[in-house]
Amino acid sequence: MPTRPAPDWRHSIVSRTSMAIAGIATIGVIVIGTSERIAERIQGSGVSINEAGSLRRVSHRLVNLALTATAAQGQEKLREAIGAFDVALQSNTLREAIERTASDEMTATFEQIATSWQTQVKPHLLAYASKPGTTLAEATSLLAEIDQLVIYIDDLVRHLETDTEDRIRHLRLTLAASLALILILVVPTLILLRRRVALPMEQLIAGAGRVARGDFTSPIGYTASDELGYLARSFDLMSTQLASLYNRMEHQVEAKTAELSRSNRSLKLLYDSISHLYNASHRPESYRKVLDDLEEVLGLSGSMLCQLPKHQGTASIVTSTIGDCEDRSIAACLKCPEFDGQASIVPRRRKLEAKVPVTDKESTPLLKVVRPNGVSARLRQLPLVDADRRYGVLRVLLEAHQELEPWQEMLLEAVARHIGIALGISFQSERDRLVALQEERSTIARELHDSLAQSLSYMKIQASLLQPLLSDPERSAQAQVVLNDLREGINSAYRQLRELLSTFRLGMEGDFLNLLNVTVDEYRARSGVPISLETRLEGCHLTPNQEIHSLHVVREALSNMTRHARASHARIVIEYRDPNEVVAIIEDDGVGPFASTGELGGHHGTSIMKERARTLGGSVNVAPREGGGTRVTLRFPTVATAAEAQADHV
Repeated sequence: MPTRPAPDWRHSIVSRTSMAIAGIATIGVIVIGTSERIAERIQGSGVSINEAGSLRRVSHRLVNLALTATAAQGQEKLREAIGAFDVALQSNTLREAIERTASDEMTATFEQIATSWQTQVKPHLLAYASKPGTTLAEATSLLAEIDQLVIYIDDLVRHLETDTEDRIRHLRLTLAASLALILILVVPTLILLRRRVALPMEQLIAGAGRVARGDFTSPIGYTASDELGYLARSFDLMSTQLASLYNRMEHQVEAKTAELSRSNRSLKLLYDSISHLYNASHRPESYRKVLDDLEEVLGLSGSMLCQLPKHQGTASIVTSTIGDCEDRSIAACLKCPEFDGQASIVPRRRKLEAKVPVTDKESTPLLKVVRPNGVSARLRQLPLVDADRRYGVLRVLLEAHQELEPWQEMLLEAVARHIGIALGISFQSERDRLVALQEERSTIARELHDSLAQSLSYMKIQASLLQPLLSDPERSAQAQVVLNDLREGINSAYRQLRELLSTFRLGMEGDFLNLLNVTVDEYRARSGVPISLETRLEGCHLTPNQEIHSLHVVREALSNMTRHARASHARIVIEYRDPNEVVAIIEDDGVGPFASTGELGGHHGTSIMKERARTLGGSVNVAPREGGGTRVTLRFPTVATAAEAQADHV
C-alpha cells in the first residue's frame, strides 16, 4: 500500500488559526478587564453629580426660608431644610464617588464645603431658626456665606464631571486600540483561511463530486504540507484504491445479480407453481403450466408427469411437454416417436423401488434415451410423494452432457414435492367429499329412522288393528277411534316429514346461529308470537350432529308452543357453560301441557325430544315455568359421546 507523508506541523493550519484566535481572545480579555475597571469607577458618577447639584438647590432654599422665617411654622421648615442639607452632605454615594476619583483637589473642595457649612452657614441658620427677625447686616452676611458655599459646590460638581469625562475618553481610546489590534490579527487570519482552507476545500469538494460520479482518475492537485494537503494526498490515494475496488465489486455485483435473478426466477416458479396447483382444480392444464415454467427456468428439453392408478391397472400420463400419445400409459411412454424406445438405467444410480417414498437425489433414477436422430439424451425421474405415500413420477428430459447445478437440483425437487402435495390434496379432497356425502346420507337415514319411521310403524300397527274392526259392523265405533288415531298418525308423519325437509333445507343456508335465526323467524311468522333469541356460544364448537339434533329440539319445542300453548311471548336462550356443557332453554308464557292435570302427558313430541337428547348424551326436562307457561331445558356435553359417535356411523 502506498505511504502518505504526514503533515508538517510547523505549517499547520490549526496551529496558525489557534494562535490568531488566542491573540484575539487575549485582546478581548484585556479590553473586557479595562472596560470593567473603568465602568466600575464611572459607576455612580451621575448620581453623585446629581446629589452635589442638590446641595446647591438646598442652599438657595435655605436662604429663602431664613429670610422669611418669622412664624413658628417657617422656623420649623428652616430646621428641616438644615437637616436635609446635612443628610445630602453626608451621602455615601457622594463620598464613595470622591474616594474613587482619588483626586486631592476634589477632596479639598469637599472639605471646604463641609467646613464652610459647619462653621459659618449652619450656625447662622440655626440662629435664624431660634430667633425670629433679622437685620439687614445679618441678612447680607448670611447671603455672602451661602454664595461662597455655592461656589465651593459648583467647583465640586465641575470636578466630578471632568473626572467622568476623562474616564469615558480613556475607555474609548482603549476600545479603539483593541479594535486596531484585532484587525491586525483578523486580516492575516482571513487571508490564511482563504488560501489554506477555502481554496483547498473547493478542490476537495470538486474531487468528491468527481468520485461521486464515478471518476477516480482526476487527482485533487493540492500538495501543501498542512492538514488539507495531507487530506488531499490521502483522498487521491483513496480514489486509486476505490478504482481498484470498484472494478472488483462490479464483477461481484454481476455475479450476485445473476444469482439474485436466478433466485427470483426460482421463487417466481415456486409461487406460480403453488398458485397453479392449489388455486386451480385438478386439471391437466394446471400441471402443464407448471411443467412449462419449469422447463423455461431450468432449460429442460421436455418433461412428463405420470400418475399411479388409484386402484389397479397401469399408470397414466397426466400431462407431457415431450409429446402426446393416444396410449397414456407408462408402458407406452418410452415408445413415443420422440425417442425410439431405447432406454437403459445409468449404473451409477439404483432403480426406484415400488411403494417406497424416495426424495433424495442419490436415489433418483436416471434413464439414458436415444432420439430418432441419433442424439442421446437423459431422462431424470423424481417421485411424487406426500405424507409417505407415492402418487406418481415426474420425468424431465436433459441433454446428453447437461448437468444440473445444485440450485437447479433443489428447485426441481421442490417442484416435485409441491406436485406430490397437490396430488395428495386432490386425492384427500375426493375422500373428504366422499366422507361428507356418506355423513349426509347417514344423517338423513338417521333422521328418517328417528322420526318418520316411528310414525309409519305406529300407523302400520293402527292399520293392523283397523282391519278386523272393519269386518265386524258391531265394532264400527272402535273402528272409528282407530281410524282417528290413524289419521292423527298420518298428520304427525306429514308434519315430521315437513320439519325434516325444512331442517335439511336450512342446513344449506349457513352456520348454526344463522339456522337458529331462520327458525325463529319462521315460527314467529307462523304463530304471530314474539320470540326472542339469546346465544352465548363463545369458545364453543359443535359437531354437525349436535347442531342438527339441538336444532330439532328447538323446532319441536316451538312447534308444541305454536299448536298448544296459546302464548303471548316466547324466549330461547342457548349458552355454553363450563365445563363443556351446552344448555338450551325454550320457554313461553302460555297454558302449556300442565294446565289441566298439573302433569306432563305422553306427548309424542316430548318423546322425540328426549330421544334426541339421549343421542347427544344429554337430557331434556319439560317443566312448568314460574309465572305460568312451559320451560323446555336441553343439556348436553360438547364432547362427542359414544351414543353420538355410534349415531354418526349409522
